[in-house]
Amino acid sequence: MTEIERRALDALSAIAVLAPDVAESVVGFPWVIDGVTATEERVLLLLAVANEGGPEAAELLASLPWVIDGITEDEAHGLDVLSAVARRDLGTARLFANLPWLARMTDSERWALDSLQAIAVLASDLAESVVGFPWVIDGVTPREQQMLRTMEVIAQRNVELAKAVTASAWVADDITEVEQRALSGLTNVSVATAARMLEMIRPPEKLVDDPGKWAVRLLAALVRMGQAMFEELADEPWITDGVDDKDEALLVALPAIRNAAPELYADIVWSRHIQSATVSLPLAGEVDIWVFQPRAFYGGEDLPAMVEDAIRATERLVDAPFPTDRVILLVPIVDRDTDHGLYGGLHFGSFMTATRYEPRPVSRRVVYHEVAHYYFRGGLGPPWLVEGGAEFMVAYTRDRVGIESIEDRLPAARNDVRWNCQGIINIVHLNERSRAHVYPPLPCNYDMGEYFLLNLYETLGEEATGRAIRRLFWLSEAEGRRVTEEEIYRAFLDQTPRELVDEFNNLYRRLHGAAFLYD
Repeated sequence: MTEIERRALDALSAIAVLAPDVAESVVGFPWVIDGVTATEERVLLLLAVANEGGPEAAELLASLPWVIDGITEDEAHGLDVLSAVARRDLGTARLFANLPWLARMTDSERWALDSLQAIAVLASDLAESVVGFPWVIDGVTPREQQMLRTMEVIAQRNVELAKAVTASAWVADDITEVEQRALSGLTNVSVATAARMLEMIRPPEKLVDDPGKWAVRLLAALVRMGQAMFEELADEPWITDGVDDKDEALLVALPAIRNAAPELYADIVWSRHIQSATVSLPLAGEVDIWVFQPRAFYGGEDLPAMVEDAIRATERLVDAPFPTDRVILLVPIVDRDTDHGLYGGLHFGSFMTATRYEPRPVSRRVVYHEVAHYYFRGGLGPPWLVEGGAEFMVAYTRDRVGIESIEDRLPAARNDVRWNCQGIINIVHLNERSRAHVYPPLPCNYDMGEYFLLNLYETLGEEATGRAIRRLFWLSEAEGRRVTEEEIYRAFLDQTPRELVDEFNNLYRRLHGAAFLYD
């Protein structure tokens, strides 16, 4: 008999003292009969320790099919957790034992089980709620494991707060990235603030079709504010009266604006004027448009309609659902008395700005450009594609709404390149100088990119150009990276009819300068 087997026999004796029936079953397990390994010895010790909490605990663990038929490292870890939980609360242990993935755990599930055990130590009823969630039962993904770790951290800070979290209906269904980030944000504020945030996310009656989605959005906006900003705003009347859909839309933008333009932040918190609309798109369905500015709008001005023109045009060309169901536009003011410090237009990812230079109206061109950045976002590709693509969409939208045709825009676009890209031969040359941190001026990426894409559009037509852009957008989204110059070329080449390949390559060689052209 080896030393391991000697210790295993001692463990079996300890089990037999309080639970002889369990011991009789265990000695018949195949992995006990054929000799005991170090891992198997560990399992017998766990059964003995569980037995100290009462024979029912040992009976539960010894009755699991995956314990009977052989022991792996994963199963030993699962049994370790079950033994610890059973010594505290047998009912909770029974729920843990029903998790179908205990016998074959991924790394995420192994870490998730540790979090579940930690929660059970803090509050068994809390653990019972969490272990019953469908997304816990059916196997734990890395994102869900992070969610469980966040719940563990919250429970360590305050059990009642953790119970309030698990009582939220949206926590019980599948876990999205937004939900995980929102919940994680609660760990960065005080317990009192976190509790108040959870109270605030109850949607007003009859306000929204999907209360869970609305609540998560609002919680995400609140936690992005952080402790200091939340304390600044928590007693504002429009907060204390109950946050509605327009308030929640503004809260999305306020954290970034507080840092980028403090005067605009102060003005728009104190005095905000709103225009809004909901539009129905062929592919994306309903999209809400919210426009905020700190002063009254001009009579007859309709900024949501301007935004809608750009949304419809971009979705039409790309032929892919518009990437968000909500567009938020803030309008900073610049005049003799006010300078909010934001100029032209900016896209912040979750919202955008378009500056009003009093007494002139908001620039339609700027609005169209910023809306285009929902497709031509910063992570899409090289700067000429991101900014030139947005400018190209300005030209396309203006064509669609009857302001100026693309044919008429081309000569002006060529002149813009000559004026802003002096000394730069083509896009390859532009990229080289950008990498070397040498002139060109900023407008050259806008102008040369637009002019190149306008020429591709005139050569290939609307449908082929849209398909190429859609392919690049989906590739970047799917792989979470910028597309390469060669992938851009390939996307347009694949949409080029055979009879136009030579013309297409000549155009690409002249305006882009790529050395990797295919026949």
